[in-house]
This record gives sequence, structure tokens and C-alpha cells, in this order.
Amino acid sequence: MSAPENPSGTETPQPPARPHDTWAEWYDVVYDACFGDTFAWLTEATLNTVLTKASTGARIVDFGAGTGRIAIPLARLGFIVHAVEPSGPMLSQLVGKSAREADPIPITTEQLDIQSYTGRGEFDVALCVFTVLIYVTTVPELRAGLKAMSDALKPGGLLLIDFLMN
Repeated sequence: MSAPENPSGTETPQPPARPHDTWAEWYDVVYDACFGDTFAWLTEATLNTVLTKASTGARIVDFGAGTGRIAIPLARLGFIVHAVEPSGPMLSQLVGKSAREADPIPITTEQLDIQSYTGRGEFDVALCVFTVLIYVTTVPELRAGLKAMSDALKPGGLLLIDFLMN
């Protein structure tokens, strides 16, 4: 099935699909079923790392925030969190989950690729965790993403990135 035609007779361009767009509502369920204890351990380890390196109230940008696995607990702990995520449906899940909290959690969001982010020196901590960088597939995108993350930080800020290793 092709896209509907517009009056000029050409196909209407469709926005590019993003990883996780089509299954965002099931993302947490699937990851918990597949990785349960390991994912819970990684989440706890990430939170503990941030807690040992940053004071409550610090400003944190979470690149590739997904459904808020890290952003929501950090906001719950008193950090000021900005979630950057390219998938609109994943951000919708994050916003919905944070709104359902007993005390709704204020998390600002931005639908954007890491490499397109243009914040300048606003954050104490920048996170790029849970294999987010596997979606950055070219060297120029990686360079742009690393620069964007670095530029987002205040002088002396902390950049926390994870990598898969065998």
C-alpha cells in the first residue's frame, strides 16, 4: 500500500519511523519480561552513580530517555530533569507515566535526536545510558552527538555514557 496521493499527483511524504515508535506502549513490559533483574540492576546502578556524583536539585538531561526508566526516578529524587528522545510515542509514554504519579513529576521533554540537540551549558549531568548510542549509526552522527552532549553541560559537568562490551 502506498501513501495517499496529494493533488499534484505525487506521493505525500511520510515522516521517518523512529526505533520503538510502533511498540512504545509495550516497551516497558517487553524489557521487563526479557531482561527483568538485569535491567533493574542497571537502573539502580545508574541511579546510584548519579546520586554519588550530583547533589539533589542538580539539572540533568537524559538523552534517549525512552519511557522514563531513569528520568522519572531521578525527578522523584529531587533532580530537575529534561528528557530528550527522538520517538514521539516513547515520550508520550514517559509523560503519561510521570503524570500518573501520586504527585505528578515535572519533567520537561524534547523530541529530538541527540546529535540535533543545541542546549548550551545548562546541565550539571548528561546521561546517555541503556545502549542509546547503538542508534547513532555513523561517525559524523556520533561526533555530533558527543559534541551536543558535551555542549549541554556546565563547566565541570558529568557525562555518563554506557557501552556494550563482550
